[in-house]
Amino acid sequence: MSVRSMVLEILEQNRESDISGERMAQQTGVSRNSVWKAINALRAEGYDILSATNKGYRIAPDCDILSAEGIGVNMQAKIPVFVYKTTDSTNVRAKQYLAENECERAVFAAEEQTAGRGRLGRSFYSPYGKGVYMSYVFSPNTEVANAVSVTAAASVAVVRALEKLLGVHAMIKWVNDIYVDNKKLCGILTEAVTNYETGIVSHIVIGIGVNFSTDVFPDDIAETACSLGVYSGVTRNMLIAQISDNLTQITQDLEDRSYFETYRERMLVLGHDITYYADGKSYAAHAVDVDTGGGLVVCDDNGNEKILRSGEITVRLR
Repeated sequence: MSVRSMVLEILEQNRESDISGERMAQQTGVSRNSVWKAINALRAEGYDILSATNKGYRIAPDCDILSAEGIGVNMQAKIPVFVYKTTDSTNVRAKQYLAENECERAVFAAEEQTAGRGRLGRSFYSPYGKGVYMSYVFSPNTEVANAVSVTAAASVAVVRALEKLLGVHAMIKWVNDIYVDNKKLCGILTEAVTNYETGIVSHIVIGIGVNFSTDVFPDDIAETACSLGVYSGVTRNMLIAQISDNLTQITQDLEDRSYFETYRERMLVLGHDITYYADGKSYAAHAVDVDTGGGLVVCDDNGNEKILRSGEITVRLR
């Protein structure tokens, strides 16, 4: 690990207190001059590092730059972390990595996505420095049937992280969107890497996009999207780490569906009239429940029930 990385890791660990150059030199095993050079290098990269005589250094509370060091120090379950300034899509980066490397679990994150993707081929607006754009990878080595609930698990991981870190009570719009105050805050795209001959899912890539401090949206989503705003002292690194830890815990055993209580409690559409789309047609129904596989149970005007496993719905929210 470079001196720069070691110093950044120490600063991220001590965001709420000053730490002296001498102490950092002792912890890293390098000279105070080397620490000073690392501090200047980080400042040149855009880090707002405060300093005070006889106190030391600290990162300013509102300084929010993504880094593997910043994510790593906030994670309980230590897994590989890869961070990009700009990339086309973190899901693409994750799948490229899997094609060339053995990997049990890993996190990929970016300051900006130039081709961020949502479900059904849609794009996901990913401006530089404004959001959480991440992909979480794990290796379940399980049958496809056991992996269908992963998107539900990811939804729960996100809403729990928002609640714990920010006190934000978010809801889930089936199947993969996170809403706050009836506006979309987050989208989730789950992709499986499957062995065609055996039908075994070797890896699952969970792409998550959260509008963290986005203040301007494109016209086509300006009325329906929202962001968290700015939370002093809570960084995107912290949120990525918390979501990742939640996913690590939830996906240890895909047959354990205990998180479904939260999934059902946070389901935004239950009790509402919806429109769902299948085979190029639209159908009116009433959302009544979700099953433990993540399927949405709906009922038509004649009392006939149907379980939706995938697809698109619209709901009128008041």
